[in-house]
Amino acid sequence: MPDVRKAVRVVLIEPADRVLLLWHSRPHDDDHWAPPGGGVEPGEDLHQTACRELREEIGLTDIVLRRPVWTWLHRFSYNGTPTLQHETIYAVRLARAVEPRGAPGELVADGIVSARWWSLRDLARCRDDVWPHGLVALLPQLLRGDLDPEQPADLGYE
Repeated sequence: MPDVRKAVRVVLIEPADRVLLLWHSRPHDDDHWAPPGGGVEPGEDLHQTACRELREEIGLTDIVLRRPVWTWLHRFSYNGTPTLQHETIYAVRLARAVEPRGAPGELVADGIVSARWWSLRDLARCRDDVWPHGLVALLPQLLRGDLDPEQPADLGYE
C-alpha cells in the first residue's frame, strides 16, 4: 500500500508568460520538472504550505495566493517509497521574473538541482517528465488570466 501525501504547487508566471519549473532528481525517485511546492507539514493548511515552499525553494515572501486552480492525484516514488500524492495547485502572476534563491539545505533535501523559466513553446518541446502531466496544454488558460476560478479543475488520477 502506498504512502499518502498531501502537497501543493504554485505555478509562477512572469510578465513574458514564462513559468518557473524546478528539476527534481534523486536516487530511487522519478526525475521531473515541476512548479515550486511540496508536502503539507503537520499543523499547516494548504495556503501556509504554499507560502512556506515558495520561501524555502524560491526565496519569495510576498506572494498573494488566490484560490487553487487545479487538483491532481498521482502515484510516484518519494524517497524510494511508492506514494499516492494529492496536489493542490495555485497560480500567481508576478510583476517580474525572479532568480530563485531557495535555501540550499531545503533544495538538496528535496532533490532540486536546477530551476528554469520556460516559455510555452519551449515547454511544448520538452521531452522530460513535467508535473502535473499535461501542464503545457493547461497553461494557455492561466496565461489568459484565469487565476481565480470558483472551483479548482480536477486533473484526474495518474
